[in-house]
Amino acid sequence: MEQGTPSVTAIASAMLRAAHLLWDAPPKIFEDTLALQLSGCATEAALRAQFDRLSAQLERSAGPDFSHTLRRNFTANVVMRARYLEDEVSQAIQRGICQYVSSERGSTPSPIVDSIW
Repeated sequence: MEQGTPSVTAIASAMLRAAHLLWDAPPKIFEDTLALQLSGCATEAALRAQFDRLSAQLERSAGPDFSHTLRRNFTANVVMRARYLEDEVSQAIQRGICQYVSSERGSTPSPIVDSIW
């Protein structure tokens, strides 16, 4: 990761949160209205184009069924973790906590994710 630029995992996470908000059927697990802006895609069409490009790459190497399953699983993981954190922070605020420290610095992508992102 280059100093001062978002990591690949941060961009991928924002893309998945934006896709969940824009394209997944209700009920939404997590509604991140800033995700599209954080994803590096200027518009919903740009996000769709990026997903189409990445999906095509993965489908060529792993097949369409695996590509679809992988995206759904990654999306579920990302939005559930975000929802859990938001719920915990909300409860902490209600208890009077006014600051928290996140010790997670992200994770190293798997070889599959690293090759398509």
